[in-house]
Amino acid sequence: MLATLISWEEIQQAFEFFAYILNNPPEEDFINQLRTQFLGPAPFSSTDDSHIGRKQISDYFNEHEDTPVHEMIQELAIDWTRLFRGLNSTYGPPPPYEGVYRIKDGIGVTIVQDVNKAYTKHGLLIGQHRDRSDYLGYELDFMRYLSEQAIHAQEGGQIEEERSYQNDICEFLREHLSTWIGDFCARAAEHAQTSFYSGFLLLLQETVADVTFSLCSMSLSEEWYEKH
Repeated sequence: MLATLISWEEIQQAFEFFAYILNNPPEEDFINQLRTQFLGPAPFSSTDDSHIGRKQISDYFNEHEDTPVHEMIQELAIDWTRLFRGLNSTYGPPPPYEGVYRIKDGIGVTIVQDVNKAYTKHGLLIGQHRDRSDYLGYELDFMRYLSEQAIHAQEGGQIEEERSYQNDICEFLREHLSTWIGDFCARAAEHAQTSFYSGFLLLLQETVADVTFSLCSMSLSEEWYEKH
């Protein structure tokens, strides 16, 4: 876990990163950006999963330093499809829908309804989605959106509004994301064929746990608002 409480900006940037990868197959500009960011020795000495995940991502780009980007995109796109689209139970993990992982019938209509209520509370239109609303990428992007709203509230000195966004983030983490993301990441890791996505899954799981602990701890007090 993180040794110190984290800022809204760090939370927003983390969820934006994770959501983008889940919601978009690999493309050249983003891969080049990551390549620049992760090339070189990984400055991580910790053995927790988030640092191991970062190192695995760094290792991938170092191992492919001389690989043409179009070849990397092809390799990563195959793994992305295997891990995040759930095309075949023998090919990859079950698709990353909350209802699939939490409800025995493998559909989870009630879960979808609950997620829809959380989205519409904040004026987000379900019809804008190209997939089920309980898709992992959409749930992560919802966390990104609420974190952005908390930043705006904080910048405007609207403490109660900021608290309200914090409460909604924590409620969604506790009732939705945190209940199934570990199961998904563990199953997906068994099928990952690249160290990039193996590292990504470790980093994703540990970051959600870190945010839940740091932002939603019962011991969270006025100190967090004073510092952030």
